[in-house]
Amino acid sequence: LYSSVTAKLGKLLNTGSDVITMSGEGMLILWGALKSCLGRGDRLLCIDTGVFGGGFADMGAAIGCQAEKVSFAPDSTINQGEAMQRIEDAVKRFRPKMITVVHCETPSGTINPLAELGALKERLGVPLLCVDAVSSLGGLEVRADDWNVDILMGGSQKCLSAPPSMCFASVSARAWDEAQKVGYSGYDSFLSFKNAHKAVFPYTPYRQGTAALNEALDMIFEEGLEACFARHARVAGEA
Repeated sequence: LYSSVTAKLGKLLNTGSDVITMSGEGMLILWGALKSCLGRGDRLLCIDTGVFGGGFADMGAAIGCQAEKVSFAPDSTINQGEAMQRIEDAVKRFRPKMITVVHCETPSGTINPLAELGALKERLGVPLLCVDAVSSLGGLEVRADDWNVDILMGGSQKCLSAPPSMCFASVSARAWDEAQKVGYSGYDSFLSFKNAHKAVFPYTPYRQGTAALNEALDMIFEEGLEACFARHARVAGEA
């Protein structure tokens, strides 16, 4: 069941990277990503276009990182005005190990296009791009590999319409390398799930939550991704 779910998530995320799932609400995977790939003193650059984008800086500071924000108005996105230039300037000056960004800010509903940011990350040699797609996945197309995203995170709630009991992430080879260097081994450690596809789990897996997520994914693929995206766009236009 676990392997079936991660394969379907990989298809939804458009990634050939490993996908891991954990028992817990979406915030668990966000904390897990930071604690697994960042050590004390590492530099974290947070793209702040709302509550959750800015919140990454607080999370990074809590685990001892040097966290800096590039902040924008909560109703704006990174493809407006001089936003990308500001981000590029910050990357060149701050030289972060990781950039974080939220694909869809839940309170405002704004969408950050990510292709250009991923290309910038590659061009400037930033090791990791970490994306919160909790509220967009299943409602919008997400292309983790094409956008050069190293860790793309989601949850079973929101557009997937399953209970808020499961969270997951795609993990690139580069992200695994950084996780190995950091060596974090807590409850939300990514390394603990490196061999979960072989049924080697760090704790008792939540079968009911995994089954619910599996059913939700089957329903989305049965409807068809394009039809699913169009339905969400139509409802958003009527709001």
